Amino acid sequence: MTPPVFATQIQCPKCGLQLDRTYWNQSQLQPCQHCQTNLRLLVFPAAMEPPPLAPANPNAMPGEATCFNHANRQAHVPCAACGRFLCAVCDLEFRGEHWCPSCLKQQSDAQTSPLFQRSRMRWDSLALLLATLPAFLVYPTVLTAPVALFLSIRHWKEDPGFLPRTRIRRYLALIFSATQILCWIALFGFLIFSFSKIFPRRLR
Repeated sequence: MTPPVFATQIQCPKCGLQLDRTYWNQSQLQPCQHCQTNLRLLVFPAAMEPPPLAPANPNAMPGEATCFNHANRQAHVPCAACGRFLCAVCDLEFRGEHWCPSCLKQQSDAQTSPLFQRSRMRWDSLALLLATLPAFLVYPTVLTAPVALFLSIRHWKEDPGFLPRTRIRRYLALIFSATQILCWIALFGFLIFSFSKIFPRRLR
């Protein structure tokens, strides 16, 4: 028996003709019936399998926990925020946690958790910017280098957010800003020492 075909929208990349299963996973090139372009289609087995069915959600038996929103359905998991029992229909899995629709909407609207923030300040990028661009003018680094160093240390353990992000910017900002501060300290120390040699009595 031929399995049901779900990936039926495979087309010839040149003429756009829809290709049937006779072109799938052939050992040799097959010419397109319309434009005669030689093709070889490698299709994964998942394209010929039916999509997974939704999890079963039987009615609750007497004495079993029921869903908060559906009193006749068996409880599946508790909500990670409010603790209400949820059936498989109400269960919304987000980053490994199970949420009910109302709590997920409240967290998304409030944006109190880093997981639900739509925008956020990238302090590591700002610190790196303050530690690099003013260095071309030299003199502004007297003010920008301490600020960059403070931002790097202050937000060192900050959650990177939803998208993966390394700490390379924080390391670079910390190194550049600390180097600039040490250079200014060395420069001021050298100037004070030089003036003390030139004007020894005025500095006493």
